[in-house]
Amino acid sequence: MKLAIAICDDDNVALAEETNLIAKILSEKNIKGTVKRFNAPENLLASPVQYDIIFLDVEMGELNGIETAKKIKKENKDCLIIFITNYWDYLDNAFAVDAFRYWKKPLDEHQLSNGINSAIKELNGMHQTITVTVRSGKVDILVKSIVYVYVSNKITRIVSLNGEIYTYDTYKSIYDVVSGLGHFGEPYRGYCVNFFYVQNYTQDKLICAYQEKTYDLKVSRRKFEEFDMAFNTWLGGK
Repeated sequence: MKLAIAICDDDNVALAEETNLIAKILSEKNIKGTVKRFNAPENLLASPVQYDIIFLDVEMGELNGIETAKKIKKENKDCLIIFITNYWDYLDNAFAVDAFRYWKKPLDEHQLSNGINSAIKELNGMHQTITVTVRSGKVDILVKSIVYVYVSNKITRIVSLNGEIYTYDTYKSIYDVVSGLGHFGEPYRGYCVNFFYVQNYTQDKLICAYQEKTYDLKVSRRKFEEFDMAFNTWLGGK
């Protein structure tokens, strides 16, 4: 696929450095794409291009990155927003607008490389579905809509953005499929979580969130290290 990428930052020095680094990563990975830069949110919003990935600074004068992202998502809900900022204060606000990543400046090359890999997987799987068996027969579920899957009383349950679905399929059969996608992990035996909705976690508890809704889940100490490593790899860590 050919990526359409935009970067918006009112710091012209940072904007140039970020643009050059992204172009360098694309070239090294032999990924086709265009990188367009904007020094004001208003100019980005005026662009007629539907971007696949947008890198946004948070604090940019009258119209900040959070408000800009809200406007972008109304017109282009599949766009992946990556915030690059000097501040952690806006983290909750960023995830409230479905941020794909929230990174601290300066942009790290290794983190960016892994993040672009994850973004391409996310874009490729945007409309990917899995087929499960329910009482009425077979149904297709959009993978991106799945928050987590778990088994309780020998019944496999899929918690999605559209509600909870009971399926006759085994938990293992579903986990074997979604775990291969690279953005699901097991924080607890019999539970697998979509990393996209993970807001926070400790060695005992995990919180998933989407817009105003939150989901409190358990974390097993035995599973914690494996889950933590998988999640941070997905985020773009080492």
